Amino acid sequence: MASTAQSPSLFYQSIQAILKSWTGLQLAVAHGFGGLHSSEKAQWLVGVIETFFKENDDIEAYELEDFIDEIMATEFNTLSEDDGTKVISQEICNQFQYWKEGRYKEMKERLQKLECVNLAECMNGNMETSEQIPDEEANKILEGMTICGPDAISGDTSVKDTEKTFNETPGASDLIADDEWTTVTTRARRKRNK
Repeated sequence: MASTAQSPSLFYQSIQAILKSWTGLQLAVAHGFGGLHSSEKAQWLVGVIETFFKENDDIEAYELEDFIDEIMATEFNTLSEDDGTKVISQEICNQFQYWKEGRYKEMKERLQKLECVNLAECMNGNMETSEQIPDEEANKILEGMTICGPDAISGDTSVKDTEKTFNETPGASDLIADDEWTTVTTRARRKRNK
């Protein structure tokens, strides 16, 4: 099962090909969500997944999915909200089973069917130039959808904190800012007695 230093195992190559076909990871790498060394982290992930299979018996797809999701959150600050992680986890588990049974031909056939990620399509889509979102706005949307802060990962924010933020009414001291600007707020609705 061990991959040699000269040439990686077919299972390692399978993991690498599957991860390269995963849009979520490739977008995270392309946008540097993992920091300066995002591409190195993506390559490291291949080895980590192979080691995960070596060190554990009878790994189910959902276990691998949870493992990959955790790594994506901690190393790439990314949460996958589509079924991408589920799909690649299932495919990696299938490849491992083929590799374990010596069904190398089937492994190679499945790998040839994988589609390459075209990040240009992900970024631009099929939009006309008049419909395209400005770069700054697109980056804000993308960051808001995929990047999570430490609070989102650890679950430190609570519903009460959020409600408090939205329900607080600014006091009189909040109305006048340092530069003599006045902030106008809407009147609070009065509750009707029924």
